Amino acid sequence: MHPDGAAAHFTAAGGSVIEKERFMFRVIIADDENRIVKMLAASIPWTKLGLSVASFASDGMEALRLAEEKKADIIITDIRMPGLNGLELCEKLHEANPNIQIILISGYADFSYAQRAIQLGVLGYCLKPVDIQYLQKLLRQAVQNIRREVSLQADTLLDIWRKVRKDLCAGFSGNSASPRPNFTWLFPSVCQTAGRRWKPGSPSVWEA
Repeated sequence: MHPDGAAAHFTAAGGSVIEKERFMFRVIIADDENRIVKMLAASIPWTKLGLSVASFASDGMEALRLAEEKKADIIITDIRMPGLNGLELCEKLHEANPNIQIILISGYADFSYAQRAIQLGVLGYCLKPVDIQYLQKLLRQAVQNIRREVSLQADTLLDIWRKVRKDLCAGFSGNSASPRPNFTWLFPSVCQTAGRRWKPGSPSVWEA
């Protein structure tokens, strides 16, 4: 769903805009009220925040599908939607990607909603009418959280590479007494870095 006139960078011409969006974090806006989607898309300086609106959804099931399809980093979602409600959507999104950043919006100041949102690890909770300044603050925090996670993953991969290099050097040193390099440790490490689960006993393509 692409509301008319929403998110100017969608219709901007030229390869430079497309190139910029490749290095921005992707946002999906989910709300069954089209006017809210249009308002959010038009009110936030997405590019300035390092963000790009990847798509829009009008119900929870569509939002879940688009989150996977577009590899979304941030979801802004209403709580009350058809299909999956916002809280159910949060739960499924975090099952698929524990690091996804979620901001809930709602027209209801319901403590039970806010309490459940905290339990689900939601970044923030905005009441309608949405305070744009507060939403921007949450989006900046989301960007910081993602960058921190990316940095940690990069450090982990660097440590893995250093160990691989050390084991390779030991294995091909020409010393017959050197043990044959074994990389079975690498598979679970890489999976963990990618946010996936590895179970002991699973087949490993890294076995020497």
